[in-house]
Amino acid sequence: MADSSWIVDSIIGFLRSPMWVVPVLTFIEEQSIIFDPSDPNNKEYKIKHASYRNLVGLLMTSYLEDIGLTQEQFVKACSDSTCKASIQYHQGLFEQIWAADDYDIFKSMMTQKNIELELLVLQQIQERNGTVPDSLAPGSDFSPKLEGPDDNEEELMKEVLRKSKEEFEAKQKEKDSAEKTTEKEIENAIANSMAEKEKLANEMRMEKELLTKVG
Repeated sequence: MADSSWIVDSIIGFLRSPMWVVPVLTFIEEQSIIFDPSDPNNKEYKIKHASYRNLVGLLMTSYLEDIGLTQEQFVKACSDSTCKASIQYHQGLFEQIWAADDYDIFKSMMTQKNIELELLVLQQIQERNGTVPDSLAPGSDFSPKLEGPDDNEEELMKEVLRKSKEEFEAKQKEKDSAEKTTEKEIENAIANSMAEKEKLANEMRMEKELLTKVG
C-alpha cells in the first residue's frame, strides 16, 4: 500500500513538472483550435488524438523507466483503493493521461480548451474596447436551455460565446460608423482650414503690395 501511494504521489509530481506541462499543455492549446462544439464529428479529431496518444505514451514510458516502474505497476497503483481519494482530488491532472486512451475524454478536454481560449480572446477584446457584453452583465435575461449536468457547462459556454460575439460585432459596427463620421468631419475641417489659410495668405500679399505702393 505504501508503494502504491508513493507511485501516485510521484506521478502527481511529474504531471506538475515542466517535463510534462510544457509539451502537453502546448499541444492542447495549439491543437484545440479545431475542436468546435458545433462540429463534434470532425475527422481531424481522431488524427489529433493519435498524435496526443503518442506524445503521452512517450512521456510516460520515459518517466516510468527513469523511476524504475513498469506500466503494470502504474496501472495497479491507480486502481488501488487507498489512492482513490488522491487521484480524484487531482482528477484534472490524471485526465490528461486518461485522454490518451479514451477518445471521448480527449475530445471533451480539447473542446473545453477551445472554448476557454475563445472566451479569453473575447475578454481581451472587451477590455481593450472598454465594453462588457450584456449577456455577462448582472441582471441579464440569459437562460440557456440545459438538459443535464454534462450539457450545462458546454451549453453555457456556447451561448455566452455566441452572445458575446454578436454584441461585439454590433458595437464594432457602431464604432466603425462613428469613426467614418469623425473622419469626414476631420476632412471638412482640414479643407476649411486650407481655404482659410489661402484667404489669409492672399490678404497678407495684398497688404504687402499696399505697403510697397505707399512706400
